[in-house]
Amino acid sequence: MLITRAAGAALVVGACALAGARAAFRAGFRMDELLRAKRAFMLLSSEIERGSSLRAAARLVSERVEGAIAGIFRDFYQNLGKKGGAEDTFINSLENCRLHSFGKGDMEIFRGFAKIIGVLDINAHRKNIDALLRYIDGETEILLKRRDSDKKLYLNLGLLGGLMLAAALW
Repeated sequence: MLITRAAGAALVVGACALAGARAAFRAGFRMDELLRAKRAFMLLSSEIERGSSLRAAARLVSERVEGAIAGIFRDFYQNLGKKGGAEDTFINSLENCRLHSFGKGDMEIFRGFAKIIGVLDINAHRKNIDALLRYIDGETEILLKRRDSDKKLYLNLGLLGGLMLAAALW
């Protein structure tokens, strides 16, 4: 009986510690995705300025970046022209991507970007992408400042929560 309780307590503590670790590293995953998105949008901007079509630029971006943003651009260029305009296609690509660490604010900014993506004016694209890059830079700075303190907080909270729960169940 005592061995079963000890094993259960160890399992509870371990599970809570893992949940705390997941929460601790979530900001790091988001920062990685944002940096990949920054690279993707910089590539998209340079390809559009070089005169590439939107479809060709999106294909190139999907091949040169990794992570969820590559999947978004891959889905975008594959479905561009099939149904709806570029705006609808990009928004659908965002919504179809499930494996990402972007926050709700990030997704809203990307949806705002989608409203200009079908416009032929290169200056409008440049301004839109510049605004998007400024947002990404601001968010990554905030995440860098909070990363270490949040990591310690969530790791300790997970461990402490697990210990308290194990003690309460004992």
